[in-house]
Amino acid sequence: LPILLLFDDADSRSLTRGLELGADDYIARPIVPEELMLRVRLQLRRRLVRDRLKDSLTGMHRPLTDRLTGVYSKGFLAAHLAKVSLPDMPRQDFSALMLGVDDYPAMTQSQGQPATDMVLAELGRRLLSNVRPFDLVARYGDAVFVILMPQTNGNIALQIAERLRHSLTIAAETSGAELNVTISIGVAQREEPWRDPADLLHRAGLGLAVATGEGGNRVAAGPVN
Repeated sequence: LPILLLFDDADSRSLTRGLELGADDYIARPIVPEELMLRVRLQLRRRLVRDRLKDSLTGMHRPLTDRLTGVYSKGFLAAHLAKVSLPDMPRQDFSALMLGVDDYPAMTQSQGQPATDMVLAELGRRLLSNVRPFDLVARYGDAVFVILMPQTNGNIALQIAERLRHSLTIAAETSGAELNVTISIGVAQREEPWRDPADLLHRAGLGLAVATGEGGNRVAAGPVN
């Protein structure tokens, strides 16, 4: 907290000692109320500026991308969704895809983490090369990714999801055995009125659960509110 030191004019030694101990400002007695309020407000403004600067620097050091896959991080995804869900944003078609690697736990157990990390890195590379420049790709979980697609309605999003499902099938060889990796995708479309962005991801996640529950390697639309 800012510290304001009160001192007597004749006690300069106490003033010097107080400043050495960390006082931010000082005022001499007798106290003039207007001067006291001015100095207090000045210290509060300085503190507010310092806090804002600290917050901005903290945000700059927060990772924007996922180190393994090269796509955006979950934190960046949340910040982006908060912006596009503002009430004054113009209405437009907007869809989300949630992609999950089929049988990921079993693959990790049988192949080991290094092999599955290679698969996820390749999946991230393919995702980035198969979306439009203005789409946003982020890692949402261990083997779950989200794609935000502006200017895209639900029907077009389903078509894109089917194309991605084929493009993202990975055949890899690990430990001398061939590994076929497939994905399932859930699709959700923005609805009016524009709800909490978590609702869009929730419905895309429900679509992913349906696709996975039906055997995987397929696309399913999330429920409509």
